[in-house]
Amino acid sequence: MPQFALAGSPQRHPGADVLVASLAGLGIRIGTTPIALPAELEALRGQPGLDAGEQERLLAALDPLLAELGLVEPLLRRDLLQLRRGQTASEEHLARFARYHTHDDDEGRYVVAGSCVFGLALPGLGQLRLSLGPGDHLRIPAGTEHWFGLGETGHLQAVRLFSRAAAMATTYTGRPVQPLPG
Repeated sequence: MPQFALAGSPQRHPGADVLVASLAGLGIRIGTTPIALPAELEALRGQPGLDAGEQERLLAALDPLLAELGLVEPLLRRDLLQLRRGQTASEEHLARFARYHTHDDDEGRYVVAGSCVFGLALPGLGQLRLSLGPGDHLRIPAGTEHWFGLGETGHLQAVRLFSRAAAMATTYTGRPVQPLPG
């Protein structure tokens, strides 16, 4: 299950059920659904540098699960995000996402391997950090202020899902990221 940290809270997991319900009220859905891949595709999970054919095979195997989760409806585009600190992702590249921004598109993520962190600016709650690992998923509606970074593992393989076929526009908001516990 995703782990939570709330700005100004000394607790690492402040009322997860309450937070999940509050997030759902804002259209943000989170959860955990175990990964089940055929044995021949399990070897691709978490491997860096998959070629286009390998990526498509892995994505096709995950499509039924992603459809069941309904991370983004209607789903018009999906891809496999592969980041590894110092190899596929420079610090400059990662810094672009580590600032609060919004998109004009709904965004979904399903973590296949590794870990990532999302920061959310939430009305009435403040700033929230979600740490996601394998099997965790997240849906963020268009216009939601958020930032993104690699998690403790320093690598990530995740399916990105979008509700528009065209490239997603990013608008930086200028909101400072507050330090969070944990």
